[in-house]
Amino acid sequence: MRTHFLTNDILNLSIGLALVLISIFLYFKKNLSLSITFLSIGAFALRFFIIKLDPFLYMWDESFHALVAKNTMANPFKPMLYTNPVLPYDPTCWVSNTVWIHGPSILWLIAISYKIVGVSELSTRIPSIIMSTLMVPILFRIGKITVNEKIGYLAAFLFATANYQLEMVSGIINGDHSDVASMFFICTSFWAWFEYKHSNKKYWLILIGLFSGLAVLTKWLIGFVVFFCWLLNIILNKEKRKRLTSYKELLKSGLIAIAIPAAWYVYCLIRFPKETVATLGAYSQNFTSVIESHSGNGSYYLDLIGPQYGWIVPFIILPSLYFLYKALENKNEFKITLITWLLSVELFYTLAQTKMPLFTIIVAPVIYLALGNLLFLVIEYLTTRVRKYKMGMIALLILLIGYSNVGISEIEGHHTDVGLMVSQREDYMHNASVFKEVGNRFPKKDYVLFNCKDPIRAMFYSGMTSYRDIPADTTCNRLKENGIKIAVFNDGKLPAYMLGDNNIIKLNYSIALGI
Repeated sequence: MRTHFLTNDILNLSIGLALVLISIFLYFKKNLSLSITFLSIGAFALRFFIIKLDPFLYMWDESFHALVAKNTMANPFKPMLYTNPVLPYDPTCWVSNTVWIHGPSILWLIAISYKIVGVSELSTRIPSIIMSTLMVPILFRIGKITVNEKIGYLAAFLFATANYQLEMVSGIINGDHSDVASMFFICTSFWAWFEYKHSNKKYWLILIGLFSGLAVLTKWLIGFVVFFCWLLNIILNKEKRKRLTSYKELLKSGLIAIAIPAAWYVYCLIRFPKETVATLGAYSQNFTSVIESHSGNGSYYLDLIGPQYGWIVPFIILPSLYFLYKALENKNEFKITLITWLLSVELFYTLAQTKMPLFTIIVAPVIYLALGNLLFLVIEYLTTRVRKYKMGMIALLILLIGYSNVGISEIEGHHTDVGLMVSQREDYMHNASVFKEVGNRFPKKDYVLFNCKDPIRAMFYSGMTSYRDIPADTTCNRLKENGIKIAVFNDGKLPAYMLGDNNIIKLNYSIALGI
């Protein structure tokens, strides 16, 4: 059992930190193009470091996304959880049904990763680290367009080294890769909008619609938020709101955004009507009802600012946003868009009855721009006030912020065997090992596993249809009559009708409860 990072882990971490250090050096040398390149590579290295720490899938919701993506490889337009259900199931229950309708974009991306790299925990996380890494130069570009390139770099630097962003790609946080994709596609839709306003080149209209449409395919209607901000810009401009031509580009781009999810859901309504209606109904219920006990009070998302952005951020977020507002004083469109992006998302999810930690993470680019702007002001202040060793002091300040931001001790506590999650990690690794061994024992995958307590990961690793509980005697007889072979994990509590049946294979492995 390891008690700290392995040698390769330390090497990956060191490479990432070294690349970020070089990036900071180049920033002070005023070579921002090369600096952001090194920062992006460093961000990738840090993310690669964290996704290799866990040789297992997390339960919520990584294992579900991984299993459905694995099944999607064979049939991209029929994402499935259970590909061969032998027991009755509720088509509206997402944890035990067959056809999965929601969030196909991330499932397709993971399936492509499986096709290219092979099926593994690592390849499950590769799309997330690519998207999260790409957000570094994208955030730099948004900052450069809206304020200036130095603020763009500092915002990208804070994002690249942020502990919570690293944890998101590791799969440990509920929502995991789906929320990374949602944040990415929403961020890119705004990036395309800023580029369009900056250059007036028409191809950006297509990209706004494309990215927004993919965002809707990932996390439903919040993916259209860029158009709400765009429309508000028009309405608040006395001249533009009176001209029909002002709405022309918005409509063109909006039709593309609508067409992408519309095509998917119309197709699904035709092929899988029950599952589609249930999925669409669940989306609306998230706003009006508390789903699966995911509730919270009015300050739920405000309370998450510290855990998601750093312990000091709750104390500086308001001045950060104020100074960003001041920096955009002469850029009214950009100011309205960034502030509306932040406030509309926070208000929407605060009013929604169902609450999840990652719902509002899609405003992270705005918050990092505000924090980057505040850091820029601090650097400018120190530059004018400090006479001796000022560059060294400023560089040291940024280094300390970056190192603290990564949260190495927190990562060690979550992803090694010296932290608070030791027993859970041991259970996860044990189950993964058992399911792989069972899968090798049944190369034809022609048995159904029962009493496995962790059926989703069992299906991912073994390739066999698996169920949590022990079937009733009548169910066993019916399955055998239909030619279905049965294997059951023997936990010492099997009923007599299973113990006495020589046609049922008993697997003498202990399985930890899958939580």
